Amino acid sequence: MNSEELGRLHGDYRKAIEVMRDEDASPEARQEAQDKHMDLRHQIDAALIEDKATREEEDRQSAVEARLHTSKELGDMRPKSTFPMDKIKAFGESTQRDETLSFNMPMAAEWTTIGTTTNADNFVPETWASEVALFQIAQSGVLQAGPRILNTANGNQINYPTLTTDMSSAAHVEGSGTATETNAVFGTTPLNSYRVDGFTPISEELFRDSGVAIEPLLRELAARSLAAKAAPYYGDVDIGTGSSLPAAITLGTTLGVTALGVDSVTISEMKTLMKSVLPTYRMRGSFVVNSDISLELALMKDDLGRFLVQPAVSASEPDRLFGYPVYEDAYFDASATGNIPVVFGDFGAGYVVRRVGGVQVDLSRDFAFTGFEITARWAIWHDAASIDTIAVKHLILA
Repeated sequence: MNSEELGRLHGDYRKAIEVMRDEDASPEARQEAQDKHMDLRHQIDAALIEDKATREEEDRQSAVEARLHTSKELGDMRPKSTFPMDKIKAFGESTQRDETLSFNMPMAAEWTTIGTTTNADNFVPETWASEVALFQIAQSGVLQAGPRILNTANGNQINYPTLTTDMSSAAHVEGSGTATETNAVFGTTPLNSYRVDGFTPISEELFRDSGVAIEPLLRELAARSLAAKAAPYYGDVDIGTGSSLPAAITLGTTLGVTALGVDSVTISEMKTLMKSVLPTYRMRGSFVVNSDISLELALMKDDLGRFLVQPAVSASEPDRLFGYPVYEDAYFDASATGNIPVVFGDFGAGYVVRRVGGVQVDLSRDFAFTGFEITARWAIWHDAASIDTIAVKHLILA
């Protein structure tokens, strides 16, 4: 019922009420008006119910359309794969020698970590670079702890500012002494571009017959191999030496505590390490430990037999010690005399990882020509260094 018809019913309803209240009206007229009044009341109620249902349906439909519109906008915002499928198909159908295909998969804007920073909102497998990043995070406890990530388009050397010595304050008795001036000492650390690469042969038959499936195959092979090769640079000082190479995190940390054991730690030493970090950094702190210490901590119990490490509630979350995340890095130093198997602190303030460009992929028929194979080659460029020597501290074994 439209508004005009509803208005007419209300008009008739008011007239009926006027007749019912008119003392000069005859009993018959007043009875007729009363009967008409009841009928009009029912019609108006039915019209209002119908109108309410119509409005609710219109609101529901509007909400559906709004969600669809928002979903489309979000879909348009998601990073779309730039994988050149048309060129890949043409390359797979060709049998020409001296034929190569090269393309670059751009690096995603965000770097998603597991644990304190959730990866639930990252639209990941749609881009190669995001999948490479996820494999790297899974491989590296240092990356899980959330270092600062610097994305650059080219590999020119940049000098990143570092904090060498923090400011200090002095205390005086009321009414005496003067303030002492101290300044933070800053330096710079160069960030360059170092290549991590790999390659694999793919049979001509598989390449031709796979069609669309060749993309996830190449992406997984590339991501897994690049991640396994890049992750040690961030945790293993023997690989990430910092000499014309990325620098592992432990190269830029300061001593927090020296353990009494030569191959193990105590819960008191872990707490001492945690407390050695300034509160400014401690509130965003994380532990990164080697595999042996990770197991040792997981098995520690109090006098009542309760485990000291709080287990994660889901696979994507880290265990916690004293309320702080604990990440395992298999590339950290082994538990032996003089080694550093544990670090704690604010990785976002203390460590930077530079990613340069995207993932370069090259395909060639010539390298394994006699084996009827296409060679796929891929590479990424990166660097890493400590930028604040007091943000992250380490435990060293006796």
